[in-house]
Amino acid sequence: MRSLLQREAEKAGKNFWRRNGFRADPAKVMAVDAKDVATAGQTTGAVVGKFLTLFIVMLMLTGGSVAAMDIVAGEKERDLLKRCLLLPSSEWK
Repeated sequence: MRSLLQREAEKAGKNFWRRNGFRADPAKVMAVDAKDVATAGQTTGAVVGKFLTLFIVMLMLTGGSVAAMDIVAGEKERDLLKRCLLLPSSEWK
């Protein structure tokens, strides 16, 4: 049913143009041929590059979160951050 409706719509579109004085075939006016000019290596590189970028970003975020957790744990053990924020420098020992 869909193909029948699509065919009729295309026919009606062509008839519309012809009824209004357009003499050329509308399908041939702006014909486009798709052609891939990239080599196989370039195509593979484009696909792999997307995943490789994501993988590297994930590794950086994971490494950064481990370092951040270690820093926070060290500050919690030594209470240095609390001293810096709450005590005046004259009371540091």
